[in-house]
Amino acid sequence: MKILKQNFSVFFIILTLFIFFGGTSFLFSQAQKKKIEGIVTDEEYNALPGVAVKATSPGLKGISYMKTDEEGRFQLPNLPPGAYYEVTFSLPGFKTVKRKGIIDQSGSTFDLMVTMELATTEEHVTTMVVSPIVEKWATVEQSEDFLLRAIEFHGHLGPYLVLGFKAGLFANQIFGREPMKTEAFIKTKTTPPQSCFADGVQFSTGCTFGKRNISLTEGKGLQVTFIKNNQKLTLKLKKEIIEEINSLPSKEEAWENLAKDLYQRKIKEIFETVPQTREK
Repeated sequence: MKILKQNFSVFFIILTLFIFFGGTSFLFSQAQKKKIEGIVTDEEYNALPGVAVKATSPGLKGISYMKTDEEGRFQLPNLPPGAYYEVTFSLPGFKTVKRKGIIDQSGSTFDLMVTMELATTEEHVTTMVVSPIVEKWATVEQSEDFLLRAIEFHGHLGPYLVLGFKAGLFANQIFGREPMKTEAFIKTKTTPPQSCFADGVQFSTGCTFGKRNISLTEGKGLQVTFIKNNQKLTLKLKKEIIEEINSLPSKEEAWENLAKDLYQRKIKEIFETVPQTREK
């Protein structure tokens, strides 16, 4: 009887250790998994349901696949980190969008804001949030309704509001729009009209002075740096754009006309950019 009790005690100890270390190992392995999630919209920022979202990678067994829900949202869980991924978004009638990059070890979730354009003969390829960022000019999503709301937020239409608005949209496309994790650092004159740039950035990115994730400091010219996690993107307003604004007459109509014109221009015609990895 004593031998049976001793054997049972040994068995119980072994079983407890197995469950503890086995369970810990399982939880640890699960904690290493990453996920890619986000929202897909059209060019007017309307949610697109039914978009086929497919992730492929040499480090992934098979394919991670789902379709966006009624709100245009998707989630691809249980993805191994440190691997190169290609995420494809496809929907009949729209251009196929591909996001490519490496999921690094930091963080557990990568958020993507994807805009799909009406189909043409070309395939639209952009770069995912990667480490480091691949230097590539992207087409900034534009929405007149979104801009009208920015004007209402700011109080009037002007060149610097539009410049900040477009800079923020470009950062959204590179990083994904995530107001709680993105920071914006602006260097220019801290008085109007240059300071109006900050309102455009606030509205398009969701960074606010209240959250203390946007700052405006005195500086020459105009430069904004966006930071998210370990990624950094710096946009510098081209000298010729500054000269164009400075040459405007004081009439409000002239300022509004230039603002409308800047809104239609491509981002690379307005800013110089140097994407780079943030130093840890």
